[in-house]
Amino acid sequence: FKDMSTSDYLFCLDRRTGEKRWTYNGGAIPDPTIAIADGRTYFVESANPAASQDADGRMKLDTLLGNGAWLVALDAKSGQTLWKKPVDLRSFQHVIFLSVAQDTIVLTGSKNKNDTVWYEFFAFDAGTGEARWHREQDNHNKPGGDHGEQTRHPLLVGGVIYAEPCAYDLRT
Repeated sequence: FKDMSTSDYLFCLDRRTGEKRWTYNGGAIPDPTIAIADGRTYFVESANPAASQDADGRMKLDTLLGNGAWLVALDAKSGQTLWKKPVDLRSFQHVIFLSVAQDTIVLTGSKNKNDTVWYEFFAFDAGTGEARWHREQDNHNKPGGDHGEQTRHPLLVGGVIYAEPCAYDLRT
């Protein structure tokens, strides 16, 4: 239940001139959800107006995601919003990560359930934002440990998501 680092806005600079190309300013953005792939910038944006008012940009996931969230895709060159889809991530308690590979976005989060740590995975089509699949897994670890039981980041390698103790096909 640690505070999450967030950003107020995103911006793009021209790599040759340093001039600002675009700025996106919506709701609070959890930093571990920012990813760039195939000419697009992806992230989760809080739908909670109170999250945007936070003074230091650090808050718990229930504040960030408790009133809903958006999964957003921008054109990386122009900053134009390509799509923005509502996503229900209220079950996430400890961490949130966004990864993208092979035209698939994966949102990962952890929670306490039945006295153990559980991870949830939501997969979306990167081109449209449409949901593909959802899974949750019991990691069989007690919550509150000191070895990062609630904060493990999955690995995406060759079309497979590795998330101890399981592996998932990225597309299905």
